[in-house]
Amino acid sequence: DRRLELKTLSAADALITVSQQWADKLSALHKNKTVYAITNGFDPEIVNIPPAKLTAKFTITHIGSIYAGNQEPAKLLAALRDLTVTKAINSDDIEVRFYGPIWDWLDKEIKEYGLDAEVKQYGPLPWQASIERQRESQLLLHFKWEDPLELGAYSLKIFEYLGARRPILATGGYTGDVVQELIEEAESGASAVTVDDIKQVLHTWYQEYKLKGGIDYHGLDSKISKYTHREIARKYSEILGQFT
Repeated sequence: DRRLELKTLSAADALITVSQQWADKLSALHKNKTVYAITNGFDPEIVNIPPAKLTAKFTITHIGSIYAGNQEPAKLLAALRDLTVTKAINSDDIEVRFYGPIWDWLDKEIKEYGLDAEVKQYGPLPWQASIERQRESQLLLHFKWEDPLELGAYSLKIFEYLGARRPILATGGYTGDVVQELIEEAESGASAVTVDDIKQVLHTWYQEYKLKGGIDYHGLDSKISKYTHREIARKYSEILGQFT
């Protein structure tokens, strides 16, 4: 694979990948190449302005696929079980929604944690409907990559979440990955690695929900705007301009 990669990219004037960590990996292998990091982004037309009306329940929404073995919903489920069993969160208040492929293994895990009433899979949605589900949700859920060698792994969906302008809960994975860096830079949510971390973050947000009837959004639009498709295209244009 390495020989094929070196041969395939030997004629390239420059290499581009989607995170600085991956750019560093490419630079180590392709020592005579200039390597750039340009992230994925989101369509500025989907930005949630003016903000949509939020759901009445304490709603947590996940959009898209889940990669079993590389992403781990069980940590979130364990946290929710503990919080509902101890009454730190009222089961009647919470709704966790999964939109995307329906996974038998996920249904099994939901049942094992006794969360059939609170957590449900609803199947795939048309793209515009998925945008609406994001905008109305109290929280947006992202599962980080469970591989310490892949701290540079984003998902496309997390950039779309930025456009929804709702707080993001990124669970699992490891401290110091690019997802955590993105969320902290944009002040757009929280990264919670362990079950205890997830419990603490959820309980804090739930208390705000009970006090105010909803969770406030505090993301920095000045930071988030760097990830629109317009800005991403500008960065590509600058690089292409060096070779024309």
